[in-house]
Amino acid sequence: MRIIKMKQLVLIGVFVVSFVFVVSAIWIRAEEDKQLEIQQQQQQEKNINQTNKKLFEQTTAEAQAGDPEAQYELSVMYKLGHGVAKDDTKAEEWCRKSADAGYAEAYVAFGYNYYTGNDGATPPDYAKAAEWFKKVADAGHAQAQHQMGVMHLFGEGVPKDETRAFEWFTKAAKAGYISSRQQLVIMYKSGIGVEKDERQAALWCNSIGKK
Repeated sequence: MRIIKMKQLVLIGVFVVSFVFVVSAIWIRAEEDKQLEIQQQQQQEKNINQTNKKLFEQTTAEAQAGDPEAQYELSVMYKLGHGVAKDDTKAEEWCRKSADAGYAEAYVAFGYNYYTGNDGATPPDYAKAAEWFKKVADAGHAQAQHQMGVMHLFGEGVPKDETRAFEWFTKAAKAGYISSRQQLVIMYKSGIGVEKDERQAALWCNSIGKK
Protein backbone atom coordinates (compact mmCIF):
# COMPACT_ATOMS: atom_id res chain seq x y z
CA MET A 1 0.00 0.00 0.00
CA ARG A 2 2.81 2.35 0.90
CA ILE A 3 4.59 1.50 -2.37
CA ILE A 4 1.44 2.29 -4.35
CA LYS A 5 1.14 5.67 -2.66
CA MET A 6 4.78 6.39 -3.41
CA LYS A 7 4.21 5.56 -7.08
CA GLN A 8 1.18 7.83 -7.13
CA LEU A 9 3.20 10.67 -5.60
CA VAL A 10 5.97 10.12 -8.13
CA LEU A 11 3.45 10.19 -11.01
CA ILE A 12 1.87 13.35 -9.63
CA GLY A 13 5.31 14.92 -9.30
CA VAL A 14 6.19 13.98 -12.87
CA PHE A 15 2.87 15.44 -14.07
CA VAL A 16 3.40 18.70 -12.18
CA VAL A 17 6.95 19.04 -13.48
CA SER A 18 5.77 18.31 -17.04
CA PHE A 19 2.91 20.80 -16.72
CA VAL A 20 5.24 23.52 -15.42
CA PHE A 21 7.68 22.77 -18.23
CA VAL A 22 4.97 23.00 -20.90
CA VAL A 23 3.55 26.25 -19.46
CA SER A 24 7.06 27.72 -19.24
CA ALA A 25 7.78 26.70 -22.82
CA ILE A 26 4.54 28.31 -24.01
CA TRP A 27 5.29 31.50 -22.07
CA ILE A 28 8.85 31.65 -23.43
CA ARG A 29 7.58 31.10 -26.98
CA ALA A 30 4.96 33.83 -26.53
CA GLU A 31 7.62 36.23 -25.27
CA GLU A 32 9.90 35.35 -28.19
CA ASP A 33 7.06 35.92 -30.65
CA LYS A 34 6.26 39.24 -28.97
CA GLN A 35 9.88 40.37 -29.17
CA LEU A 36 10.08 39.26 -32.81
CA GLU A 37 6.93 41.25 -33.61
CA ILE A 38 8.37 44.33 -31.90
CA GLN A 39 11.62 43.97 -33.85
CA GLN A 40 9.72 43.59 -37.13
CA GLN A 41 7.64 46.69 -36.37
CA GLN A 42 10.75 48.67 -35.49
CA GLN A 43 12.44 47.54 -38.71
CA GLN A 44 9.35 48.43 -40.72
CA GLU A 45 9.21 51.89 -39.14
CA LYS A 46 12.92 52.32 -39.85
CA ASN A 47 12.40 51.37 -43.49
CA ILE A 48 9.45 53.76 -43.80
CA ASN A 49 11.45 56.58 -42.22
CA GLN A 50 14.35 55.94 -44.60
CA THR A 51 11.98 55.89 -47.57
CA ASN A 52 10.28 59.10 -46.42
CA LYS A 53 13.66 60.77 -45.91
CA LYS A 54 14.82 59.84 -49.42
CA LEU A 55 11.51 61.02 -50.86
CA PHE A 56 11.79 64.27 -48.91
CA GLU A 57 15.30 64.89 -50.27
CA GLN A 58 14.19 64.15 -53.82
CA THR A 59 11.08 66.32 -53.51
CA THR A 60 13.11 69.16 -52.00
CA ALA A 61 15.48 69.14 -54.96
CA GLU A 62 12.58 69.23 -57.42
CA ALA A 63 10.80 71.95 -55.46
CA GLN A 64 13.91 74.11 -55.32
CA ALA A 65 14.21 73.66 -59.07
CA GLY A 66 10.79 75.31 -59.44
CA ASP A 67 8.42 72.36 -59.91
CA PRO A 68 5.04 73.58 -58.50
CA GLU A 69 3.73 70.05 -57.91
CA ALA A 70 6.86 69.17 -55.95
CA GLN A 71 6.55 72.43 -54.02
CA TYR A 72 3.03 71.46 -53.00
CA GLU A 73 4.09 67.91 -52.06
CA LEU A 74 6.95 69.35 -50.01
CA SER A 75 4.50 71.58 -48.13
CA VAL A 76 2.44 68.48 -47.30
CA MET A 77 5.55 66.70 -46.01
CA TYR A 78 6.34 69.60 -43.69
CA LYS A 79 2.69 69.73 -42.62
CA LEU A 80 2.53 66.02 -41.75
CA GLY A 81 6.15 65.45 -40.72
CA HIS A 82 6.92 62.91 -43.44
CA GLY A 83 10.67 62.54 -43.82
CA VAL A 84 11.23 65.75 -41.86
CA ALA A 85 10.16 67.37 -38.60
CA LYS A 86 6.76 69.07 -38.74
CA ASP A 87 7.03 72.75 -39.60
CA ASP A 88 3.84 74.70 -40.33
CA THR A 89 5.79 77.80 -41.34
CA LYS A 90 7.76 75.97 -44.03
CA ALA A 91 4.62 74.12 -45.08
CA GLU A 92 2.89 77.44 -45.74
CA GLU A 93 5.94 78.90 -47.50
CA TRP A 94 6.17 76.03 -49.99
CA CYS A 95 2.41 75.88 -50.47
CA ARG A 96 2.39 79.60 -51.31
CA LYS A 97 5.20 79.13 -53.84
CA SER A 98 3.19 76.36 -55.46
CA ALA A 99 0.06 78.53 -55.50
CA ASP A 100 2.01 81.46 -56.96
CA ALA A 101 2.99 79.11 -59.77
CA GLY A 102 -0.69 78.36 -60.38
CA TYR A 103 -0.88 74.82 -58.96
CA ALA A 104 -4.56 74.15 -58.23
CA GLU A 105 -4.10 71.79 -55.28
CA ALA A 106 -2.15 74.49 -53.46
CA TYR A 107 -5.11 76.87 -53.85
CA VAL A 108 -7.43 74.23 -52.40
CA ALA A 109 -5.02 73.62 -49.53
CA PHE A 110 -4.99 77.32 -48.65
CA GLY A 111 -8.76 77.34 -48.89
CA TYR A 112 -9.13 74.52 -46.39
CA ASN A 113 -6.47 76.05 -44.18
CA TYR A 114 -8.56 79.22 -43.84
CA TYR A 115 -11.83 77.25 -43.72
CA THR A 116 -10.72 75.06 -40.79
CA GLY A 117 -8.61 77.71 -39.06
CA ASN A 118 -5.45 75.69 -39.63
CA ASP A 119 -7.10 72.57 -38.16
CA GLY A 120 -8.53 74.50 -35.23
CA ALA A 121 -5.37 76.41 -34.30
CA THR A 122 -6.94 79.76 -35.26
CA PRO A 123 -10.49 81.02 -35.92
CA PRO A 124 -11.78 80.14 -39.42
CA ASP A 125 -11.74 82.87 -42.04
CA TYR A 126 -14.51 81.86 -44.42
CA ALA A 127 -14.16 84.94 -46.62
CA LYS A 128 -10.51 84.22 -47.41
CA ALA A 129 -11.30 80.53 -47.80
CA ALA A 130 -13.93 81.41 -50.42
CA GLU A 131 -11.43 83.57 -52.30
CA TRP A 132 -8.96 80.69 -52.59
CA PHE A 133 -11.58 78.09 -53.49
CA LYS A 134 -13.24 80.28 -56.13
CA LYS A 135 -9.98 80.91 -57.97
CA VAL A 136 -9.76 77.25 -58.99
CA ALA A 137 -13.49 76.49 -58.88
CA ASP A 138 -13.94 78.89 -61.79
CA ALA A 139 -11.22 76.94 -63.61
CA GLY A 140 -13.10 73.66 -63.15
CA HIS A 141 -11.60 72.13 -60.01
CA ALA A 142 -14.38 69.79 -58.78
CA GLN A 143 -13.40 69.72 -55.11
CA ALA A 144 -13.25 73.51 -54.99
CA GLN A 145 -16.60 73.72 -56.79
CA HIS A 146 -18.14 71.42 -54.19
CA GLN A 147 -16.75 73.54 -51.37
CA MET A 148 -18.16 76.68 -52.95
CA GLY A 149 -21.51 74.91 -52.97
CA VAL A 150 -21.19 74.14 -49.28
CA MET A 151 -20.27 77.71 -48.44
CA HIS A 152 -23.18 79.20 -50.40
CA LEU A 153 -25.54 76.64 -48.87
CA PHE A 154 -24.65 77.76 -45.34
CA GLY A 155 -23.63 81.35 -46.03
CA GLU A 156 -19.99 80.86 -44.98
CA GLY A 157 -17.86 83.72 -46.29
CA VAL A 158 -20.29 84.24 -49.17
CA PRO A 159 -24.00 85.16 -49.32
CA LYS A 160 -26.32 82.32 -48.37
CA ASP A 161 -27.79 81.30 -51.71
CA GLU A 162 -29.29 77.85 -52.16
CA THR A 163 -29.70 78.32 -55.92
CA ARG A 164 -26.03 79.25 -56.32
CA ALA A 165 -25.09 76.32 -54.10
CA PHE A 166 -27.11 74.03 -56.36
CA GLU A 167 -25.27 75.38 -59.41
CA TRP A 168 -21.85 74.73 -57.87
CA PHE A 169 -22.83 71.24 -56.73
CA THR A 170 -24.09 70.47 -60.24
CA LYS A 171 -20.79 71.52 -61.81
CA ALA A 172 -18.81 69.36 -59.40
CA ALA A 173 -21.22 66.44 -59.78
CA LYS A 174 -20.92 66.51 -63.56
CA ALA A 175 -17.14 66.38 -63.09
CA GLY A 176 -17.61 63.18 -61.08
CA TYR A 177 -17.33 64.49 -57.52
CA ILE A 178 -19.26 61.96 -55.42
CA SER A 179 -20.09 64.22 -52.48
CA SER A 180 -21.73 66.69 -54.85
CA ARG A 181 -23.79 63.94 -56.45
CA GLN A 182 -24.97 62.90 -53.01
CA GLN A 183 -25.86 66.52 -52.23
CA LEU A 184 -27.88 66.83 -55.45
CA VAL A 185 -29.95 63.81 -54.46
CA ILE A 186 -30.88 65.59 -51.22
CA MET A 187 -31.56 68.91 -52.95
CA TYR A 188 -33.78 67.41 -55.66
CA LYS A 189 -35.70 65.32 -53.12
CA SER A 190 -36.16 68.24 -50.72
CA GLY A 191 -36.52 71.08 -53.19
CA ILE A 192 -33.49 72.97 -51.88
CA GLY A 193 -32.21 75.46 -54.46
CA VAL A 194 -34.22 73.71 -57.16
CA GLU A 195 -37.75 72.41 -57.67
CA LYS A 196 -38.45 68.97 -56.25
CA ASP A 197 -37.76 66.29 -58.84
CA GLU A 198 -37.81 62.64 -57.75
CA ARG A 199 -36.67 61.51 -61.18
CA GLN A 200 -33.55 63.69 -61.10
CA ALA A 201 -32.91 62.60 -57.52
CA ALA A 202 -33.02 58.97 -58.64
CA LEU A 203 -30.76 59.63 -61.62
CA TRP A 204 -28.11 61.30 -59.47
CA CYS A 205 -28.48 58.59 -56.83
CA ASN A 206 -27.80 55.94 -59.49
CA SER A 207 -24.78 57.88 -60.70
CA ILE A 208 -23.03 57.63 -57.32
CA GLY A 209 -20.10 55.26 -57.70
CA LYS A 210 -19.99 55.74 -61.48
CA LYS A 211 -17.52 57.89 -63.37
